[in-house]
Amino acid sequence: MGFGTERHTFAGLFQGTPPRASRVPSRGRAWIRARAGSSVNVPVPVPVPEIVQGLIVSVARDVLYRWLMVRLLIALTASLASACSGSPAAAAGGEAGAGGAASPVDAVSVEVGVPAGPDGLDFEPMPAGSELRLQTFGQGGTHVLVAVRSAGFGKRAFVSATLRNLTTDVEVEEPAPARPQLLYCGDDGFCDLVPYLVHASGIAADEERDGLRVLLTAQVRNEAGAQAEASIEAVLSTADL
Repeated sequence: MGFGTERHTFAGLFQGTPPRASRVPSRGRAWIRARAGSSVNVPVPVPVPEIVQGLIVSVARDVLYRWLMVRLLIALTASLASACSGSPAAAAGGEAGAGGAASPVDAVSVEVGVPAGPDGLDFEPMPAGSELRLQTFGQGGTHVLVAVRSAGFGKRAFVSATLRNLTTDVEVEEPAPARPQLLYCGDDGFCDLVPYLVHASGIAADEERDGLRVLLTAQVRNEAGAQAEASIEAVLSTADL
């Protein structure tokens, strides 16, 4: 009896409760099973190396974009410089400088004329004392139709003109536009602006305009800084008013 009790007690040493360290709460087992068998995607932290790699790629793209923009800016600047150096005015200046005969300013020229030809789009030189007929063109105010020929300015230039009353010194102006005007250039190197309307309102009283002696001056300049002008005396006529 006593031995049995002792045997039972001895067996109990091996059949008792397991050590506390090996026990897992029932709730913990359920959580582990749920995690193992669940089909729900559980967010997994991104490893640090992947984050660093993404930053490197982003920085590399930004550097490449900036490098491409700088190269594009350099190419555009070079193209503009080449276009300016290849303009007729620059070419004329280079030839003059090589020969030692004239400077770039001396190479440019301006001539005042009148529209000619069947369509009125040709240039014809205007002799001094020629008649300039005042016209309104149905827009109000009065103008005179002239033509301007230039050389050494290229295909685009700023053209302006003044008309001065040689009796009273009153002067009216036809200002240059905000943008350079497109000129028609021939194979001979001359570029024409035909026709060209010059403002004449206010040059004199209405009864004094017919037969009035005036000085017409045309100025031409380009964006490179070259400029020249030409003047010619003419007589106003009101025959077309």
